[in-house]
Amino acid sequence: MIEDIELRLVNLSLVDPLFDLVDESRAHLRQWLPWVDDTQTTDDSRKFLDIAMAQHAQKKGAHYGVYVDKKLCGLCGFNKIVESSRLGEIGYWLAHEYTGKGIMTQAVRMLIDIGFEQYDLNKIEVHCATSNEKSRAVPERLGLQYEATLRQRECNNGEYFDIAVYSVLRTEIGNIGTSVFRNKTTVTLLASYDYESCVQKIRQEMLPYYQQYQLEWNEESKLQRYKECSLWSVFQDEQVGFILFYEKDDLFYIAELYIEPKFRKKGFGAAAITQARSIAAERGFNEIRIGVFKNSPAFELYKRLDFELEEEGPYTYQLLMQC
Repeated sequence: MIEDIELRLVNLSLVDPLFDLVDESRAHLRQWLPWVDDTQTTDDSRKFLDIAMAQHAQKKGAHYGVYVDKKLCGLCGFNKIVESSRLGEIGYWLAHEYTGKGIMTQAVRMLIDIGFEQYDLNKIEVHCATSNEKSRAVPERLGLQYEATLRQRECNNGEYFDIAVYSVLRTEIGNIGTSVFRNKTTVTLLASYDYESCVQKIRQEMLPYYQQYQLEWNEESKLQRYKECSLWSVFQDEQVGFILFYEKDDLFYIAELYIEPKFRKKGFGAAAITQARSIAAERGFNEIRIGVFKNSPAFELYKRLDFELEEEGPYTYQLLMQC
């Protein structure tokens, strides 16, 4: 995790460095950000900064430079603040060389604190294109609640995008300024293990895939395998699922992740993976591995959470994530 991350309100001293940053990452940014093609000179960057500063003065928005080791690497901020409803809408981008390092997740965590503490917001939203997996991973890692998908809400380069909306309320924050969500998802080692119940739940989920690929489901083999794992509860006010870890030598393997059907698509799976990543790092592991059927919806979740394809089998992918 990168430690030295700062957020600073934008000002006109950023005209040149901001333009250079956009220009260097133009190909990376233009797929999702319609203003990139309109930023052709430093005058365009100056106009944006003038608007951003005026927006802040009118309490209608707040834009921050994201700095790593004192170097500008992107922007994040409240693209819109609605005073009447105390609502803030977050937007963000990073230069290409800084992506995949967890920087924006930390920056948005800091921005959420700023929104509730300095701007007295009641609700904060993050809007992401549904197909922008890296952008969606940020609110999901932080445990924001998925609310809705807005169909064809935005258009860029002639293409319409659906927008996923995530949110967090003031009442869902514990200690303001520490980024501790009151209802934060936790992963806790269970004192007593009910592996038989786990097998039954997983069987209901996995049997269609086994049938599709004409594979044999062996109940006894699964039960024996699970008993070699440690069983952890995924908990947020109540138990929402479970996760099974397998540790051997230098391998930290997620054997199963299960979220109860009524709690799905609410960010619990992503939050559980984030917790697992922390647990693995604390235990000295550098990598996490997980296997998933190729056509499983879980595969899309893991891709958004920085898992990379390590190995491809006839029916499954073996995925790898750095801790």
